[in-house]
Amino acid sequence: MSTFIKQVPIPTAGIALSLVSLGILLRPFSTVITYAAAVCSAALVVLLVAKALLYPRLVKNELQNPVALSVSGTFFMAIMQLASLISQTAIGFAIWCAAVVGHLVLIGVLSLRMLRAFRWDDVFPTYFIAYVGIVVATVTAPSFNMYPLGQGLFWMGFACYIVLFAAVTYRVATIPLPESARPLICIYAAPMSLSLTGYLSCFADPNPVFVACLTVLAQGLLAFVVMQIPALLVSLRGRFFPSIAAMTFPFIVSATGLGKAYSFFTARGCILPDFVGGACGIEAALAIGMVLYAVVRYVGYFRQIHVKKSAQSEPVPESTSV
Repeated sequence: MSTFIKQVPIPTAGIALSLVSLGILLRPFSTVITYAAAVCSAALVVLLVAKALLYPRLVKNELQNPVALSVSGTFFMAIMQLASLISQTAIGFAIWCAAVVGHLVLIGVLSLRMLRAFRWDDVFPTYFIAYVGIVVATVTAPSFNMYPLGQGLFWMGFACYIVLFAAVTYRVATIPLPESARPLICIYAAPMSLSLTGYLSCFADPNPVFVACLTVLAQGLLAFVVMQIPALLVSLRGRFFPSIAAMTFPFIVSATGLGKAYSFFTARGCILPDFVGGACGIEAALAIGMVLYAVVRYVGYFRQIHVKKSAQSEPVPESTSV
């Protein structure tokens, strides 16, 4: 078991985040699915915690990689979402606070590392996770009646996003992503939709114009990412990269953001085109499909680890002379 835990990649946290987020998205249809997804998500979080406890030096070395360090933000984001499901308990609030602090520490560590030795080659779309991912605290803050904190973290994350969008886009446009990191382009769909979701979740009187702008931009970025999916799926055929985890949460939060915007405008008597309501269902279906794809690929990877370990543990037969 320890060998298995040792080989669990840090981006597994992205799968944990996607599972709990998808469960929350589907909560209006089935609380059973919500909590079943949360249990699976929590199991993956436990695996990552076990890896950090059993192999701290290994994890420290892995986090020297800028992608691994920035993508580790999904670990704290997943915990915030999980904690929101048990918000009625003191332990839920304590876990949520710890996750928020952990994510803020991550932002500080990544910022210091960039200031000490900045290289454009080290800038990846995963930086959105580290800096804008803190807005998950805004989304979950109402569960703990922490509105002022949630609102403050929203503006912090949104300001970081404005700066990062230009920087990350410049990097991607001038320095192509390595093949193993190409799925990270999907992250482009997440920050604006997460900002939209956070804004509508934590602010009592949202500005309709601001909401409309966020919605249009979020859907435009989603459309850009969706156009990349066919080529990505073809290139990934038969190969596994941990970065596949990036092909999950962006679609979930896009569906969540559009759904919240649709409810916001219809509640105010706005008459929206029929295709907007249909788009909510289509994006939810797309999110389910992408999560299932990534989960299947990760299960295949974990199974491969298990099979390899079993083969190595089998006794070697004694040779016989003829």
